[in-house]
Amino acid sequence: MTSEQHVIQQIEQLLKGNQIERTSQVLGLAEELAEISRTALERLTRCMDYLDRGMRSEAVHEAQTPTELLTLARLLNFGGARKWGNVCADMQMPTPVTLPEEQVSRLAEACAKEEELEPLLKEYRRHVYQGNHEDCIRVLRELMAKDPDNPVWRQNIQPLEEKQMGVWLEMAQDALMRNDKAELKRVYAELTNPLRIAKPPEHLIRRMRDALLEEQADDLLASAEELLQRLPQRLSDLSDDELTMVDGQMERIAADKAFLRQPDHWAMRRAEVRDEMGLRSMRRRKHEQFDEAVNALQETLSQEPLDELAITKKWEAVESYGFPVSDVLARQLEKRLAEIATLRRRRLLQKTLTALALVLLVALLSVGTWLLKAKHMKEKDMLAVMHEMLTEKKTAELESYLETLARQNPRFAASPDVEGIRREFKEMKVAAEKLQESRNRLWSRLERIRKDGYQGATEGDIEVLLSQMTDAASGDGTLEQAVERWRDGWQTHLRKGKESAAELLQNAVSEIRNALSAREDDDKRRRLYRNLDDEWKRMTECRTLLLSTAEQLKAAGQTTAPELKELDEALTIWKNDLETQRQRNKETEAARAAAVKELQAVLSEDMERYLAALQKFVDVDPEAPTATDYRRVLEHRDELLQAVALQHVVINGLPPDEATRTRLASICESTTSKGSIWAKDAMRALAIAEGEAKSREKLMQLLVENPDMMSVCSWRYRPKGEGEWQTLYMPKPLREGKTLGKDGTEYAFYFGTVYYSLDGGAPVQAHTSKVFPERFSLEFYDIEAKLQPQAALCEHSRFLYDAIAKLPGVPDVSDYMVQMIAQLQKADEMAWVPRAWLVKRILNILEECFRHEFPECGRWTEIINAVDTNVPWMNHRDSATLGAVAAAQEAFAQLPDMNAYGGRVRLCNKVLAETLSRSLHGVGALLANEKGELTLYPDNLPSGMELWVMSTVQGQAEPVFKILRFKGDRTLQTTVLRECPAGLPVLAPETGREATGQIDRMGLREHHRAALNRPSSWPVNGW
Repeated sequence: MTSEQHVIQQIEQLLKGNQIERTSQVLGLAEELAEISRTALERLTRCMDYLDRGMRSEAVHEAQTPTELLTLARLLNFGGARKWGNVCADMQMPTPVTLPEEQVSRLAEACAKEEELEPLLKEYRRHVYQGNHEDCIRVLRELMAKDPDNPVWRQNIQPLEEKQMGVWLEMAQDALMRNDKAELKRVYAELTNPLRIAKPPEHLIRRMRDALLEEQADDLLASAEELLQRLPQRLSDLSDDELTMVDGQMERIAADKAFLRQPDHWAMRRAEVRDEMGLRSMRRRKHEQFDEAVNALQETLSQEPLDELAITKKWEAVESYGFPVSDVLARQLEKRLAEIATLRRRRLLQKTLTALALVLLVALLSVGTWLLKAKHMKEKDMLAVMHEMLTEKKTAELESYLETLARQNPRFAASPDVEGIRREFKEMKVAAEKLQESRNRLWSRLERIRKDGYQGATEGDIEVLLSQMTDAASGDGTLEQAVERWRDGWQTHLRKGKESAAELLQNAVSEIRNALSAREDDDKRRRLYRNLDDEWKRMTECRTLLLSTAEQLKAAGQTTAPELKELDEALTIWKNDLETQRQRNKETEAARAAAVKELQAVLSEDMERYLAALQKFVDVDPEAPTATDYRRVLEHRDELLQAVALQHVVINGLPPDEATRTRLASICESTTSKGSIWAKDAMRALAIAEGEAKSREKLMQLLVENPDMMSVCSWRYRPKGEGEWQTLYMPKPLREGKTLGKDGTEYAFYFGTVYYSLDGGAPVQAHTSKVFPERFSLEFYDIEAKLQPQAALCEHSRFLYDAIAKLPGVPDVSDYMVQMIAQLQKADEMAWVPRAWLVKRILNILEECFRHEFPECGRWTEIINAVDTNVPWMNHRDSATLGAVAAAQEAFAQLPDMNAYGGRVRLCNKVLAETLSRSLHGVGALLANEKGELTLYPDNLPSGMELWVMSTVQGQAEPVFKILRFKGDRTLQTTVLRECPAGLPVLAPETGREATGQIDRMGLREHHRAALNRPSSWPVNGW
């Protein structure tokens, strides 16, 4: 049982009890389960991250690491999990987290998929181990087919295919040259495999495809020729099935890509086959149509009642096909036509009898009518005359006629007909009077409307008045003409009004469309509108303009109503977009305010937090005016972080201590795009430290590696009481003995090995007995003997030994070596050749270890290296030694006084140490105020504080420091501020380590600055 199972089992036992108390044991179980669930969730999150990146194998490996994650998920989902969570919440104990079920299911699917692919994966790993690329490709393709969504297989197979591509291409070329069809098919199948990632050259594939098609082309040509030979001369001899089969065979042959060569007359015969099939198809369709016409005729013949016209049309349709008709149909048609003829004769007889009866009746009525007509003819004529007068509105004549009729024929005058005419006459008089009154009233209103410019009434009112006036003027030609003239004037006014309204409407539509078009073009939109309020104002103007077109639309007609509706919809969309943008801007403004607040809150805190806040601001409001400058600053994120990497680092002198060297080494290993701004100076400090250690070692080696030069002792001697003193050289001091002289006095004598020039050449070691036959004793020589080894050493050896002895306490070896050379320049008591030898060795060490500190050292070493010190220097009379002495004297005369350089080295190292000890840290930033001007934030920085910025001018090779405000100054440097983008952090050195006036304080004069390269991290405008 695992520990997880044990914990869950104990919890389940607790849950079975009636009551759980918060004891240390229960609290421990809660903490353990919470930790188990938290760890499981972390593992599940890592698995999901692997799956999201396409790394399923890594996710499965993580899941299968003991305890297996899926098993753990099942354990955590035990029956009382929810109850236990409630218990933990009630008792304020750690609550276990819940694993997302969808993530667990996704992981289970991935594990199942990996298990399914495991045999192929094992086979793939085996082939990889064996170096079998061909089988690797085969297995990877199987994996791609089974797991197409995993990009790993494509990534693995592509380099293998590219590596094998050359072999396959050579095989293809070889198969083409040998015309080996079998091999060509095999290679072609591989190179055109649909699962292949690395694609071969297309021209080679075409060549292979053409070569493979040639063989098939021959077969197809033979098949086509054989088919043509089987075809009869007359295609009509073939049945429909045979013709269809031939057409299908020809179609399959023609559709084949390999059908590259056609036999003679192939196209013609194929066209004949198609034509024949077309003719037969037409015949079949015509027969089908004929059958349909016959069926329609039969159906019509069977209907009741008979329709002769329909039968005739259907029969003509049957005859139009030219096919013979069956006898049954012909007899049926004749029978039905005979029935129609019989029916027609019966109807004709009935019509004749009816007509005769009508003629008799009409004759009788005519006689009666004539009699009545003769009686009333005169009265009718009189009535006609009166009616004519009434119709023509001859009121005066009608009135006279009625009076005369009343006198001459009172009976007729009192008849209803005449009385009706009299009544109508009276009504006509009244109507005429009313009509005249109406005419006067209507014409007066129309004239008043015209005088007012047609503005006194609506178009509908005017049309009603005109209609009424037209009715009223009917019968009065003069008035009708006047009304027509009024109408023409009104129509002219309407036409001009419509044209004006249409023009205004078109202008309004064009203006609105231009505004909508400008909205779609981002460049125009930015040029036209400074901000969202300007765009909202323009949208409102367009909507107002659209509303104002209602009257114009009414005046111009309804033809443009759909277009205005479309514009109204577009303006509504524009308005909704602007409202959405306004809401988004409010949210963005709130987020921006929060981002600015956070940005200002971390101005003087650590650089990483400030840059993170700057990035958050850009993410929140990428379109803000300062976002571009912020991105420019963030492009130098790594360099800015490195700019404050030496906080709290103080270098009291060079070389730096071990902890500082480690810190500087991390600066030099910076992986930023342009490296750390401190890197060059840090590398220089590390180079000085390395040069110090290396030079100390090399100076010590001078004693060890040159015993013949450094272990030489020297005494002085001369014959007793006469001549000049001579130097006697020896490997070590001679031993002392006592002897009696010729006069019986005891004398000291010295014996041992000395260097002696037997033949005047290079000195060799020889015993004193050979050099001084009468013994080297005080009886015969004056001897300045130094029996102590250290005291007996030569001047140059003692000089070097003394220098090395003082070396451990020396803080600056480069300065010390310069002082050594300066002393050697004045050591006249030292032999020239050893003296030159020492200067040569020291200068070469100086040039090798401190060439950057002493750029002149190359010229010095060139001068001194020209002196040959490999001469028998102990033989002062040797010609080579004499030449070397002369050369050494000349070289020493060319060397400068080293005392001047010693001071410069100390000063330059002090400058570098001070440069790296700035302890530069962030104190604020340059942010844009409401006017868009760069302002220093926070504004409570001490006015005299020296402020720096890291210049991030685009295209600049490397970042540099510039002083934005000098110590003691209250104003910012305008030239520096002009180069700074908004958001750029403002830095400050530690108090007392400002660059202002530091050069003068350290005594760095103009000639020192000219000889010394400015440290890379020294502000460029403060040197």
